[in-house]
Amino acid sequence: AAYLVNPIRDHAYPNQTPLVVGTAGGGLQNFSNNLMIPYNGPQGSLIAPTNAIPGSGGTFGIAFLSDVEMYFFLTAAQGDTRANVLQAPKVTTFNGASATIVNAQLQWYVAALTPIVGPGSVAFVPTPAPLPNGVVLTVTPVVSADRRYVRLTIAPVFNTIAGFTTIQVPAAVGGSGLGGGAATINATLQLPQTNTTTVSTTVTVPDGGTVLLGGVKQLNEQRLEYGVPVLSKIPWLDRLFRNVGIGRVSTSLMLMVTPRIIILEEEEEKLGIPSTAL
Repeated sequence: AAYLVNPIRDHAYPNQTPLVVGTAGGGLQNFSNNLMIPYNGPQGSLIAPTNAIPGSGGTFGIAFLSDVEMYFFLTAAQGDTRANVLQAPKVTTFNGASATIVNAQLQWYVAALTPIVGPGSVAFVPTPAPLPNGVVLTVTPVVSADRRYVRLTIAPVFNTIAGFTTIQVPAAVGGSGLGGGAATINATLQLPQTNTTTVSTTVTVPDGGTVLLGGVKQLNEQRLEYGVPVLSKIPWLDRLFRNVGIGRVSTSLMLMVTPRIIILEEEEEKLGIPSTAL
């Protein structure tokens, strides 16, 4: 078990250095900001992917947490104004069967156009298609023979919509001999632009343990400039009549997966259902 440590009050731990939730070790990049929750106790190891550079923005790390560590981490994250706990979905699946959880906002766009041709006229019927903007997590669990560990194949997909590119599809129509004239019409197709990060890994987690996946970070930078008309365009003098501000917003996304093995015989005993032994 782990305990909260007050270095002034708790003198029973003089030889132990309190750890801080949210701070990584072993030269890896921090999963999150310093959440200022010290505790003593066993901590899960941090793992960097093979051939990954710890200082780069694309580094994806894995940490194994106990129940106490996960409780401290979530408590600190909920109490921090810089962090948000978004979702806590649960899914039940069979041994060896895949399960998918989607936490995304669907953005609809015009993916295709179907032409409809008539006498001297043409029209288009748009076909909308959804585009997820968020996280799609696919997990495949395999329980060990002793029913103590679960091998998880985790494949999260982080998708962010960056915008849409429009394409004009032209079409021509002509008169039908009744006085109508020729004309040209344009229909619009949308091509989505997305920022996608895909990770696929396999880990072994004990029953009830938690694996923490982190390292997906995004930095949004915006430059704003205000100034007095005309005077802000004069060289050298523009510094006196112009105000430039740069804003940066950094986000870090983490996933926590906790497998729990459901044994049918044990569930029957909890429900009071008599088991039939052959």
